[in-house]
Amino acid sequence: MNRAKRILYTLSMAAIPAFSSAQTVQLPTMGVFDTSMMREYIENLRYINNHLNSIRPAIQLCREKVTPHFKNGNWNVCRSIFRDFFNCVTVYDSEIPAILDLVYMNGVCKIETGEDASGLRNLKIAKNHGSSEANRFLEQYFEKKVASAESHFQNREYDTALSEIEWAFNSNYHSGYAYYLQGEILEALSLFKEAKKAYKKAKKLQSPYAEKALKELKNKLKRKEGI
Repeated sequence: MNRAKRILYTLSMAAIPAFSSAQTVQLPTMGVFDTSMMREYIENLRYINNHLNSIRPAIQLCREKVTPHFKNGNWNVCRSIFRDFFNCVTVYDSEIPAILDLVYMNGVCKIETGEDASGLRNLKIAKNHGSSEANRFLEQYFEKKVASAESHFQNREYDTALSEIEWAFNSNYHSGYAYYLQGEILEALSLFKEAKKAYKKAKKLQSPYAEKALKELKNKLKRKEGI
């Protein structure tokens, strides 16, 4: 970030103490006529409102700078912009709706640059705050990882297949087929107890293959014990 833009970010945070954790304001639990409690509550609300207003210029600057690069798929440039922004600006939980598009874009950029764990956290936060774009991306991520797991499984690359199916579930999406595939992978790795659990989840989600897989796994274990 060049000096002028860094100054703008810094000025937007002037006189605001640094926080590492998010801040929320709870309704007073004491009687409404407790004036000291109500005064503290109102002051907290005023502080958060003033804080959001103070960072709006930095939010808008980040949005204007990152959006064209995001549209063009310049993921590394986007990540650099977001790092500068979040290194200078603290955003509280209650303020996330004001930057919902940035949280979504940051999550996508992280995943596109190999930071899946952190990217998924961003996207799930955005989804939980009502972002339809984040919801769609997470669903597509799930489908992509399931397809990748299936491809690796067919190529007998079982460890990689297992990793991919686990990443799929990290999206918080699931399906009967995905659990069935996980069971197949685990069975191929001789992780029979884990495979059984996966098949049971697949059956619960009405996978048409799960019940047969459970029976065959049971027979396989019986034969193995009889040797």
